[in-house]
Amino acid sequence: MPVNAVAPKEGGSQTKRLILSRLRSERAPVSGEDLAREAGVTRVAVWKSIRQLREAGYAVSASAHGYALDADVADGVFPWEFPEEPSEVRYWRVTDSTMNRARKAAISGAPSGSLFLAEEQTAGRGTSGRSWVSVPGNLHCSLVLRPRLIPAYAHRAVLAAQCALASSVEEVTGFPVSLRWPNDVASRPTDGNPARKIAGVLAEYHASGTGIDYLVLGIGVNLIPPRALSGAGSLQHGPQRGPQRGRRLAILDAFRQALPRYLASDDDLIAEWTARSADVGRGFGLRPGVSGESLPATDGIFLGPDRAGWARVSIHDVEYRFPPGGVSLQKKG
Repeated sequence: MPVNAVAPKEGGSQTKRLILSRLRSERAPVSGEDLAREAGVTRVAVWKSIRQLREAGYAVSASAHGYALDADVADGVFPWEFPEEPSEVRYWRVTDSTMNRARKAAISGAPSGSLFLAEEQTAGRGTSGRSWVSVPGNLHCSLVLRPRLIPAYAHRAVLAAQCALASSVEEVTGFPVSLRWPNDVASRPTDGNPARKIAGVLAEYHASGTGIDYLVLGIGVNLIPPRALSGAGSLQHGPQRGPQRGRRLAILDAFRQALPRYLASDDDLIAEWTARSADVGRGFGLRPGVSGESLPATDGIFLGPDRAGWARVSIHDVEYRFPPGGVSLQKKG
């Protein structure tokens, strides 16, 4: 059952947010009476919120002097950890796909920036119909966006998300990453250590006329290795720098702050994406993608994305452009 961020004020996310803020700022216990007065709720509502925080993993102790936070949750991404209005952040312990939840909300008019999170997905999605293995402890979320983009340029949102995610991961953890077209974030290759995918971006949108009604942006980040995928990478094997409250929430906070800047940029977005990719200028084996491009298996040099986010590829010194899904770039050797 989802922990619904639109719960009423009594025992809801706003109450838990205030309680956590107060307990985190105090060394001495805080009385339930003070917490109730400051939150504008009853003592019973405070007790319910404390119980729910304990169930979520926060070590809140009670004594004759009040409540104290003995140990913070390792890396929670619960609605009360965000400053937004409760209706804009929704959380599930288990759901089929945050993309499904976000799309349904977008159709119903959810505002741009609405966030949908899950600890685990039973039907997580990747690109080209692939599944995304969701391990509890990793980051799985979707954002509703309403960008001013024409449908032909929709993939720019993915490039923007890749840049924002790469900068956020490096800022929070110090883990060096590289971008892959069309939608991956990978570890940087080193001697004896090949690049491995550590994060991915998925975009689904609905357009009418020449505009996009809504775009749902899915983000998956492996903080720990998905055991079902032997070739997948994770942030676990890199630098362990990060804030006390947990890298997952810190990465998400940094990503959400950085994304609007990248979405609003023009040619600078393509320049930064290109600078962050280790694949530009390299030779690849090209194979037909899922969109049915009439391309025989051949070799080419990846030149980076164009302004629409399509791949620019040089084949026998002639430049071609392919949409996402049009070709698969497979590393040679």
